[in-house]
Amino acid sequence: MRLKVGEALESKACVEQGLAEGRQAYLLRRISSEASIGKILFENGYKMVEHLGLAGVTTEEVARSRRKLLAEFRGLSRRMEKMRIELLAQAERNAEREMGT
Repeated sequence: MRLKVGEALESKACVEQGLAEGRQAYLLRRISSEASIGKILFENGYKMVEHLGLAGVTTEEVARSRRKLLAEFRGLSRRMEKMRIELLAQAERNAEREMGT
């Protein structure tokens, strides 16, 4: 959800959007568990954003800070995906070794 300057990030709309995005990610297999799209998770996410001062009315500074936080989350997501791929590759190598013995 991209908000323009003057538009507000409100809890209900934010949580609903998060749930919709979560369902879409699950259907596209970007996440493997429906437990990852629980309402309480998105409510807590909103509380975190609120605590960081990024909820409420959008200003240029708030928009910039939201983009920065998004970039940090995307970086974390990439690192986690890389670790997941490396772990799967290691498990496959271990399984091949065990089958060879």
